[in-house]
This record gives sequence, C-alpha cells and structure tokens, in this order.
Amino acid sequence: MSYYDDSSLFVAPNGYKTSVLFAQKPMDANGQLAFTRSNDTATRVASNGLIEKVRTNLLLQSNSFDTTWANVNSTETSGQAGYDGTSDAWLLSKSAAGGFIYQTANSFNGQYTLSIYAKANASTHIRVNGNAITDGDAFFNLSTGAIQSSTNCVAKIVSVGGGWYRCSITSTDADLDFVNIYPAEASGISATSGSVFIQNAQLETGDIATDYIPTTTTAVSVGPVANLPRIDYTGGGCGKLLLEPQRTNLLLYSEQLNNSYWFKGGSGAASAPVVTANYAISPDGYQNADRVYFDAVGTSSADRSSLIRDFAFTTGQTYTISGYAKSATGANQILQFRIAGAQAGGELTATSEWQRFSVTYTATTSTTDNFGIQLRGNNTETTSDLLLYGLQLELASYATSYIPTIGASVTRGADACSKTGISSLIGQTEGTLFLDFDYNQPTSDLNGRLLQVYGTNDTTDAILPLIYGFGSDVNEFQLTVFSAAAASVVIPASASTVVPFGRQKFAIAYNAGVYTVYRNGSLFASASGLAPVSLTAMDLGSSSFYARNLGNPINQALLFKTRLSNSELASLTTL
Repeated sequence: MSYYDDSSLFVAPNGYKTSVLFAQKPMDANGQLAFTRSNDTATRVASNGLIEKVRTNLLLQSNSFDTTWANVNSTETSGQAGYDGTSDAWLLSKSAAGGFIYQTANSFNGQYTLSIYAKANASTHIRVNGNAITDGDAFFNLSTGAIQSSTNCVAKIVSVGGGWYRCSITSTDADLDFVNIYPAEASGISATSGSVFIQNAQLETGDIATDYIPTTTTAVSVGPVANLPRIDYTGGGCGKLLLEPQRTNLLLYSEQLNNSYWFKGGSGAASAPVVTANYAISPDGYQNADRVYFDAVGTSSADRSSLIRDFAFTTGQTYTISGYAKSATGANQILQFRIAGAQAGGELTATSEWQRFSVTYTATTSTTDNFGIQLRGNNTETTSDLLLYGLQLELASYATSYIPTIGASVTRGADACSKTGISSLIGQTEGTLFLDFDYNQPTSDLNGRLLQVYGTNDTTDAILPLIYGFGSDVNEFQLTVFSAAAASVVIPASASTVVPFGRQKFAIAYNAGVYTVYRNGSLFASASGLAPVSLTAMDLGSSSFYARNLGNPINQALLFKTRLSNSELASLTTL
C-alpha cells in the first residue's frame, strides 16, 4: 500500500513560513496548516546541530549611513571596498574636531552590544560609544588591532582580514538614547580632519556580537520568531515539529553567570567558584559559554563550592532546573544540582561533549531558598572545571527547549498547529488518524492532544485521542468521542494503556462508531462509542480550545478518508 497516495493529508515537517506549516499533500490551500506561537523568545536546534535563538539588529538602515543616521561635521561616501569582497563599505570623513555619526536607540534598556566593521584610512582609530562615556565607550586602534581604551564596557576587536576589524562594546544602560561612531586618532577626536572605512553596524541585546543582520527601515529579527514553526533537529536525522506548551524561564540571567545575580559561594575549606565570561564556544555556536572553576578542597561534605541563586519556592509546586554543561579540560568533570538545601539528581558527569542536564524538584514548603550547581569536598575529585550555558528554571515537571533570558524572566508562548474547513479531507463515517512522534517528556497539562479532528469545536463532534496526565493517570492513552454534544470516553485512561517513553506510531481507525487503535505495530485497544456526524477541522499535537499540547516532537501525521484494515494499521505503525 502507498500510504502517501491513499492519504488525504500528509504532513512530514519540512516546509514552513510565518504562521504556516506546509503539508506534503494536498499541495493546495487545504495543505497549509495555520501555526501560532506568541513572543520572539523561542529556540530550536537547527540542522547544523546548534541552538538557534531569535536575534535582532535594533539599528535601522544598518549599512546606509546617509539615511536614518545623523551626522555632525562629517560626510559619508558609499561604494567603498568592503571586508566581505563587496563594494558596500562607506568612507566616514570628518570636517571638524569631534565629527561623528549617530543614530537614536529609542531608549533601549538593558545589556547591549554595539558593533561595526572598520578599517583605518586617514585616521588610525575609531571611537564607538553610547549616549556618553558612562554608557560604554571605547577607542580601537585600526592599525594594530588593539583596544586603546575602554570605559564602562567590555570592548573587543577581531580581525576579519584585509585590514578590517569588527569592533564592539558591551555595556548596560537603563536609557540608551544614541549610539555614536567617530573617526579618531591615538590622541582622541580633536583632529579637525580624518576618515575611516565603516560597514555593517549592529545593536543587539546580550554580551556578544553575533552574525550581522542587515536592516533597512525597521529592526530585523532572525531565527524562530513569533508564529514561525520550529523544525527541530535534536539528535540529528530528519527535522521534527516542536509543539510545546507555554513555559517561562524564571531565571533572570541564563547565560551571564558572571553577573552578580548569581552568588558565588564557598563553605568550609572550599573556595567560591571563579567565573570567566564568554570563555568557549557554546551549543549555539558563539563564544558565550562561561567557564566556572569549582574548588572544593577538603573531605567533608560541608566543603562546598557553589554557584547559587535564591528563589521563592511555593509548596506543592514542581520545578525543573536545567542547563548545558561540558568539561573545560577534556577530562570528565563532576557537578551537582542543589535545590533548597539538598542535593538533587545525584552526581552528574560532564564530558568533552555538551550535554543538557536537568533535575526536578517538588517544594515541600513555601520558602525562599537557594538552588544552583556545586561541587562537594568529599566527591572523588576536589575540583571541577566546567563550561556552563543556558540555565533554566521552569514551573513544570520536565525541561522544555531553552528560553534565553537577560535581566528578566521570559515566557515562550505555546505552539499551536491546526486547519479548519477541511471536511473534504476527513473521513466522516470512517477514517484513520496517524501520528508518529517522539515521546520523551510526560504531558505537562491535563492531557496532551495527539491528532484530533472535530466539527464546530471539540465538544460537539470530535475524535480526541490524547495522552492523559492527571492525578494517578500518568502517560496513559485515552480516546474521547463527541457526537452532537454528547460525549463518551471510548477508551479510558488506565494502566493497560500506559505509553512508555520512546518513539511512538499511533493509528486510530474508526467506522460507524467502532474504534481500533494500533501502536508500534500491534493492536493497542479497541471499543465502540458514539459516531460524530460532522468533522471539519484538525489540530496537530495541540488544542485550539485548551492549553493542552502534546509537548513532544512530531515526525509525521496522516489522515485517511477510509478505515484501514488491521494489517494495514499494523504495517503503518511498525517502527
């Protein structure tokens, strides 16, 4: 049997654009599934194996310095030879002392990095700053590739060849109104003439300069922005559709472990950990992983070197803390998560490869207590030299995809994928629903929807296969059917329908109110119930009416307008 040819809808996550996931069949508008997710806060693992974040260049006309850029005693000449082999560079010339160009930053609040590519001409230096020296200021020597001076910022200069450098400053400002660029000399900006070549300016949040993003009349964001489906490549292989529930990273600085937000403590004979910011390449491909050296010299469990943060836990609530760790030396390194004064998750081993670790904790009292990463003196090693990245604290029983933060908690909206007005693709009196997904996390809500079809809504006419997660029902399959607003639980959640972790292929076949479920090549359950009379819409791995995402990566989904035979169901679902 050709399942592609016989299916009415075939989804293998691949093609997408903002607000749309394209099915492979049909190729018309009926195969364009609506997709939503609020906020530019999501991440995914791209096909290159790196975490992809949303990045934004906040500057306008980032390489058109005679437009939204204002000039003071300066001129800008386009068409110059650039660092990238184009003629897109500009000559910035000053006609009086202190000549410069600037752009408004719209009162940006927070940590920022301002960068520009530059090359010496008549002037040997370039000055880059915010509103004033207090907002970050640096002089760069474009002849030697050195930082001449920096004030209230972290300055960096990186050679890109041909005498060109990328110059950047990182600072924090509660009200950044302007960013400024000056041709300069070793003595300052007092010379009445001079010039430098410039190209591709960028202003972004965070403490590093990332790959340049060109802009014109508006700021531009790239990556998994709001309403863009996330095809995720965690573990390699073909991409899978991420459909996660809404989550919040409650930590304020998920990557900047050198920030005072993170307390560095040592007890007993142990010293406080030493943090070196942006020491190594992180799982997102940039040099923004921090090195944290723990020294727990001693043999007592009271000898602890800890990176910790106080948090107000609420009794009865379940929390999950996660983070990426890697050995900084190549040899295995020991780490522990500690939550509310007790070790959680046992001793963990960081190897020479990046791994994501997580532990889950249920608070037994409402109190402000500490959590974090530590090394104890009576471990098998008395020091631990780690690279850390992407710490996350969620109010949930498992870790979802990484949510970056810098100065405030951040919420990622729930993913939702659906299609209405497709009664022609859904079998009305008989049909088959098929979903192939990786079940590696329990459902975080009352239940996790698989692939559901319905009429006006999901309480009138509907076939609702789900994985139940409520009370004592954990990881249990349930099938509920509605017909003309009457409901029947055809297959109740029970111990006999527990779904183990791992890859799952489910097929739910129906004909005149008789339902047969196959899972991974075998009959899973069967029963009789109501028969819906009008099915016009579909939700994939989520619900249009409730916050009840499956929360696990989806490999493939199919609809058939016929009830497949049992042998076909077995073949379709065999792993």
